[in-house]
Amino acid sequence: MNDIIHGNRITGEVASGLADVDFDVNQLRPYYGSDRRAYVTQNGIAVPTHNATLRKDEWLELDTVIIEEAEERLVGVQDLLAAGLTMNLADGLGTTSLEWENVDDFSPAEISMDAVTQSNADRPNYELESIPLPIIHKDFNFNLRQLRASRKRGETLDVTSARSASRQVSET
Repeated sequence: MNDIIHGNRITGEVASGLADVDFDVNQLRPYYGSDRRAYVTQNGIAVPTHNATLRKDEWLELDTVIIEEAEERLVGVQDLLAAGLTMNLADGLGTTSLEWENVDDFSPAEISMDAVTQSNADRPNYELESIPLPIIHKDFNFNLRQLRASRKRGETLDVTSARSASRQVSET
């Protein structure tokens, strides 16, 4: 099933989950604090919650790897940004298409020897154009065994799957 957010219409598990937390993704990242209690971050404040899987430093490690991979792969996008070829959207997540109007040009002015000759009377003709604004994503996961093994050995979490997913998204 596709996730759709269009105006007040929200369908799909991911879209509904985001809408439930007012599109604050940090509320969807429950973590264990140093006191071994579960928290989520709301407006920069740690708020107790019921369950968590990752520790805060594990979330930070995931974010770091995903952002590093995306920045490395986005050379073409950086060129567009440097040239100022960007458009900021007020609510990019809630915008499913970019629309604009094209206006036909008037016919040329008449040239005559007297002002009595009637020229063509034109009116602007507006045509609505649009392009879709998709969301590009790639799912990945860790199983409980991997997570516990990394903690038992005192090693960082193996973030290879996060790096690969980020690479796929960047390349797409």
